[in-house]
Amino acid sequence: MSDLKHRSFEELEYLEELTVERLRDYTARKRELEVQIRSAGSHQSGQYERLKWIRRYMKQKKKVPATEVTIAQIEEHLGYPIKIVKE
Repeated sequence: MSDLKHRSFEELEYLEELTVERLRDYTARKRELEVQIRSAGSHQSGQYERLKWIRRYMKQKKKVPATEVTIAQIEEHLGYPIKIVKE
């Protein structure tokens, strides 16, 4: 910055033009990156939601070990007596 005061007016005009152009480029690039960041955030949220559903379905589909139960236990659970009929 200190070397700028030793430049000619024409050089300073050129540097101003160059700097304004670079500033526009960086501003445009920043906007593009902000859009990409928002998009990535949206995708990330979607993946978290997907993971939540995957884990929910995995839990539902997890095999429960078979246990032996008596008819009395089944009746107690159902709240009424059952009748077993051979077909």
